[in-house]
Amino acid sequence: MTMTGRGLRARSSTSCSVRPRPSLRRRRRTGARRRFRSQLELYGLYKIATEGPCTKAQPSILNVSARAKWNAWHRLGAMPPEEAMEKYIAIISEIYPSWEDASTSKKKNVDASDSGNAAKGPMGPVFSSFVHEEDSDSDLKLDAIHVCAREGEAEKLVRHIENGIPVNSRDSEGRTPLHWAVDRGHYNVVELLLKKNADVNAKDNEGQTALHYAVLCEREAIAELLVKYNADTNLKDEEGNSPNDLCSSSWTFILS
Repeated sequence: MTMTGRGLRARSSTSCSVRPRPSLRRRRRTGARRRFRSQLELYGLYKIATEGPCTKAQPSILNVSARAKWNAWHRLGAMPPEEAMEKYIAIISEIYPSWEDASTSKKKNVDASDSGNAAKGPMGPVFSSFVHEEDSDSDLKLDAIHVCAREGEAEKLVRHIENGIPVNSRDSEGRTPLHWAVDRGHYNVVELLLKKNADVNAKDNEGQTALHYAVLCEREAIAELLVKYNADTNLKDEEGNSPNDLCSSSWTFILS
């Protein structure tokens, strides 16, 4: 089973048997996607091997990292822990051929509080930043304008804006009304906010733009609308991923 190449889309429509060499930029972009997916796959296998099948509730899409990790774990279903461990070690051995020698000389348990660098553990290097669980949403603070965007209440939203509430107001996590409207799939509210000069490239506290949300939620029509309003497809979040990097669909308007 090949784990690192799954889902990569074809990059050329040419029927020529000799395809042109991909540009350096394209190779780097493909490499970034492959690394990100490999890390998620390792996370899912690690969780199956150490905790068994996923029984936790699905995190909010607004917590992008936790949602992606949950999906990686949940999609493995009831895979036996022994099988998960074998597959995990096979991937690690391919990526880090020398890990076994290092772990023999000095074994450590995985410390979930470590930095995002690979750490050595009983199953080999673990991308410890992926082991963190979703933070609590109990401290999330929303203003009325964010609630209207979240619930798709266009008329109330317009009244708030006309009464002087900034269209780019941020909640406690740095999200604007546009982030919320995209997350919930309210196309009409997204369009309304853009026409009211919402900042299409505003970032939340994790560096995610509305286009990041649209890509990860697989909201193609909304993503295309955002790009039409000059959303930057290459703007990177705090983890170094752009909407272009994260897009697993063949959306031509995203590719550049």
